[in-house]
Amino acid sequence: MMTMRSTFDYLLIVLPPVTYGPLLNTKIPKGDTGALAMLAIFYANVLPEGGSSVDIVDQYEAVPFSVHSVDVRDVANAHILALTAPPQKEVGRKRIIVTSGPIPWVDAVEHLRATRPELAGRLPNTSKVTKRAVGKVDVSKAATILGLTEYIDWKKTVDDTVDSLLAVEREWAKAD
Repeated sequence: MMTMRSTFDYLLIVLPPVTYGPLLNTKIPKGDTGALAMLAIFYANVLPEGGSSVDIVDQYEAVPFSVHSVDVRDVANAHILALTAPPQKEVGRKRIIVTSGPIPWVDAVEHLRATRPELAGRLPNTSKVTKRAVGKVDVSKAATILGLTEYIDWKKTVDDTVDSLLAVEREWAKAD
């Protein structure tokens, strides 16, 4: 007897945590940080108003909901791979976590301080940050079901995110 499989038997759900990376469109109304979505949190913590006069006391107070992240381009890739993934022998919905790991604020700021000296005056002070261990996330389904085994390096994600945010600021400056 042949059993019918429903569409839901093939359903793959891609679950990204906090997503960073370049914006597709930098034409955001002046000052509308809400339009930046998750990048608004990055913007406020890594490129804050007041620059080096701002202390990041504890990176987890700044982002209480998640410290794992993924590049938006990896999320797009995961969705494309999900569309072409072969049906799985095991019936049921597949929830696939897609993350390249954590990008702690202090590491992002220190990376930018080292690679972009022109931003030094606007980067926050990280001297009071206490680094903490971050829990691991199982991404094995992304590898076995989607074939997603390589992610964009967090430093490239930070660089491209900052480039996008600076492009938004340049557009805002033109609006003056």
